[in-house]
Amino acid sequence: MLKTSTINDGQACARPGITLLEARNNSGFSGGNNLGIRYALELGATWILLLNNDTIVACDALERLVKGAEGAGAHLAGGAVYEYADASKAWYLGGKFSWWGDKDLKCMRKGATEAQGTIETDWITGCCMLVRREVFERIGLLDENSFIYCEDADFCRRAARVGFRRILVLGSKIYHKVGSTSLPSALARYHFTRSRVYFHGKHYSLPAHASFLFIFSLSRWFKACCCLLQGRPDLARATLRGLWDGMLGVEKSDPRR
Repeated sequence: MLKTSTINDGQACARPGITLLEARNNSGFSGGNNLGIRYALELGATWILLLNNDTIVACDALERLVKGAEGAGAHLAGGAVYEYADASKAWYLGGKFSWWGDKDLKCMRKGATEAQGTIETDWITGCCMLVRREVFERIGLLDENSFIYCEDADFCRRAARVGFRRILVLGSKIYHKVGSTSLPSALARYHFTRSRVYFHGKHYSLPAHASFLFIFSLSRWFKACCCLLQGRPDLARATLRGLWDGMLGVEKSDPRR
């Protein structure tokens, strides 16, 4: 059951109210975003913005993002994301699909400038992703088979497969506080490992995925050994459990269980 409540600070003319959607349980990044996406689609939204709660948005970022997307005829658009603690340090400036692991770019590509307006990108980070409603209507919502990690690249792969255009609006700036899931925790290590295995198997042929699993498994065992040498047995266990659960197709929100 969906429980909603509306908050308005009394300045209705200055800004609209905020609707809070209460979920019964923590269904991860995809599940939480899907809750809001479904609600926005029911209201008839033309554009839907996914935005992390640990971000600070430049005052003109949304306006630039929508204008850039509409001007370029794009179906998905992302902003330039910088680290909140160091606004000169890029956190995401586009993404590339890769067999080994989809890459987020942190350097401006040669010849690209903010004045250029927009550039093409393979995938857009879920930290800030603007999506036309027809994209959801055509390919569905975020994949809830992953608790966290890689679901944004997966969504963009599905969008690319049917021809939806993805762009980065360079003048739309967001500042990310780089949350706790970026720290070397067992939770992050487990889900990142498990999600990579799951999504790779989803998008590649069986022979290609088998090759990936062989190489990736060796790399995870090596990483687990390094964690043990560093005095982090919790990270070693989380790495190997994420690998195992990814291959079995199961998931645990708490890797200690």
